[in-house]
Amino acid sequence: MEEFLSGCRRAVKVNADQAGPGFHVVLGNEACDVDSMVCALTYAYFLSKTAQGEMLALPLLNIRQSELLLRSDNVFLLRQVALSPDLLLFRDQLDLRALQRAGRLRLTLVDHNILPSSDSDLEGAVVEVIDHHLLEREPSSSCTVTVETVGSCATLVTERIIQKSPEILDQQVAQLLYAAVVLDCVNMAPSAGKVTPKDSQFAAALESRFPSLPPRGALFQTLHNAKFDISGQSQQTVFSIHCSKWKYWYLIKLLLNKYLQYLSSGLQYFQCFPLDGVIKINFCLNIKPQHNTSQQLCSCVHEHAMRLRTASNCSVFPV
Repeated sequence: MEEFLSGCRRAVKVNADQAGPGFHVVLGNEACDVDSMVCALTYAYFLSKTAQGEMLALPLLNIRQSELLLRSDNVFLLRQVALSPDLLLFRDQLDLRALQRAGRLRLTLVDHNILPSSDSDLEGAVVEVIDHHLLEREPSSSCTVTVETVGSCATLVTERIIQKSPEILDQQVAQLLYAAVVLDCVNMAPSAGKVTPKDSQFAAALESRFPSLPPRGALFQTLHNAKFDISGQSQQTVFSIHCSKWKYWYLIKLLLNKYLQYLSSGLQYFQCFPLDGVIKINFCLNIKPQHNTSQQLCSCVHEHAMRLRTASNCSVFPV
């Protein structure tokens, strides 16, 4: 896959601003979790081996390059399969709108089935969807839709590859797909309520084809631990909120955007997930670390989040 990703970067550098063949971009969702990243990488690789025509298939991570460090489980997995993050392409490195205006863009959405409102103008470029979430997309003759409520979108990508072009699977591609399925399906444990028979079927298929894949339990635990490991992140810019109810997370995001304007900062990263019975919200502020920055931000967030404390029982602290 290294050769494929290197070729994608070269093509973007040389051809993105010129007339010529277009790009078939495989775009994950804005959370860019492990499942989304893996599906973008592996499905674009599949298209590069199987699709007809002159368009170059390439994976695009739907975050800025600077935000990857905050996806510590993504970084860990890339390191585990010996893929350098420098080979990846990010949303701030390719102008999708310019490509669309030039008629040089096709989009395949993986791990989401509808574009956010901020990208609604790109809708005309969407030609395919592969997703495992609730279908929100309106039917269209110009877009092929595969949506099935399995535990992991990587299960659906694995199914497509095994059915259409199993020869492109190697240890590296298989381990990416396997890791995403095991992590999303919570170590394939039925008690977690995520895994489906199809997830189990294609996880077993990968295990059968590649016996040297890491053991499920060990793989899940290392990825799970990596997800909450912030040792590589700036202690002055990363914060967490613990909130007892999902419905308050968006209010908190609006509050942060409003009351941190005086620092000339924006929310560079914002992610919600359940942890130990509460909702954990990690966010990173797009600022340059300065003396007392952490203390000032914590005081600011504390002061204004107190308005939500009674209703949502939230706590705010630097991590």
